[in-house]
Amino acid sequence: MKLYIIYQTIITLLFAILSPVIVLAVIIKGNSKAEVLHRFGLYRSDVPAQKSGKRIWLHASSVGEVQAAKALITELENISDNLEFVVSTMTRHGQTAAIRQLSAKAACIFSPLDVPFITKLAIYIIKPDCYVCLETELWPSVLHSLHRARVPVLLLNGRMSERSIQSYLRFRYFFRQVLACFDRMAFITKNDMSRYLELGADKERCLVAGNVKYDLSSPKDQENHYRKILKITDQHTVFISGSTHSGEEELLLRLFQEFDNDFIWITAPRHLKRLPAIAKLMDENQISYNLFSHLKNGGQRQANLIIVDVMGELAHLYPAGDYIFCGGSLVEYGGHNLMEAAISGKAVFYGPNIHDYRDAASLLELAGAGFMVEDVQQLIEKIRYFQNNQDEYKAACRRAETAAKSQQGAARRQAEMVIKMLQ
Repeated sequence: MKLYIIYQTIITLLFAILSPVIVLAVIIKGNSKAEVLHRFGLYRSDVPAQKSGKRIWLHASSVGEVQAAKALITELENISDNLEFVVSTMTRHGQTAAIRQLSAKAACIFSPLDVPFITKLAIYIIKPDCYVCLETELWPSVLHSLHRARVPVLLLNGRMSERSIQSYLRFRYFFRQVLACFDRMAFITKNDMSRYLELGADKERCLVAGNVKYDLSSPKDQENHYRKILKITDQHTVFISGSTHSGEEELLLRLFQEFDNDFIWITAPRHLKRLPAIAKLMDENQISYNLFSHLKNGGQRQANLIIVDVMGELAHLYPAGDYIFCGGSLVEYGGHNLMEAAISGKAVFYGPNIHDYRDAASLLELAGAGFMVEDVQQLIEKIRYFQNNQDEYKAACRRAETAAKSQQGAARRQAEMVIKMLQ
């Protein structure tokens, strides 16, 4: 408890000292009035008064967690028709995704600053009957304030990478107190749970429940829609590199240049702030490209390279691809969600740095639907092989979808945990 007091004192003092700078920064950055108010816990105009139903506050950091929230809300609505939802996000991209996908079902807000008096104000206004933290969003003041207010707190779809645990372990004693605020914790894999236990989580409150994102409906019916938008015909071969990180487009350029004029490359960077760097790289290599937003708004495709410059479209684009590469794996990052492509009925290619998603990779490899490559040359060779062995490749794609669907059910299990907490 002493560490909590120290943390809250430091945070409060920093807020008092830096609040003028914070206000100036948001003005310069052009933040919306709503975002500024939300960060200070002022939600009255955006969170409606509670009706007769139980209110669940789900916190989703960004776009990926919004997908998890979407899957959970769908299952919660299947179980009970007497629930209200508030979804908070940390990032603007997350907020945009939440509004687009969940505004009909939930009040979508920015998360409050982790300052004690602000978190208390936010809780007073939102009045949650239960708080759900998705994946790894451990805000000490928020969790402590909820715990003190006797609001049930759950960590769902919990995950923690090997890289992240090393950072958290430096403050193990403090985070053991933070984790004590959770009434129940559900993790994607045994490895995720082991890392939280190492950090000090109570084993009696923990269980492995799978990944709720695998329960999202397959976007396969979007294939023709997106191929039409992008002016892609059956004569084209479409390669999609999803959630790429710095350095990967440069490596994948060689692949793009290896194939003929019917080869379409769609690349979706994990972070949109990299768009200028990607554009500069293509300009330096005299490679023309179209931005996805331009094509989606009715523009004509004039290049074989399409750069995805909006968030939340990748899962819908995957069905339109022929060969899918999961980014963050040719560089030292750890990979990204392989099952997002697999559920679309696509075999998945990835580099050797897939340790954050090793369980999913192993499942796909066992099914003969996931293919690790050491470098771009191996990726080129794999694609050429499957181009010449289409029946074998189509079978691998079918196995990918089967493997992904075999992992479904996590959203239902975790939704039932929430309902139990509300009783």
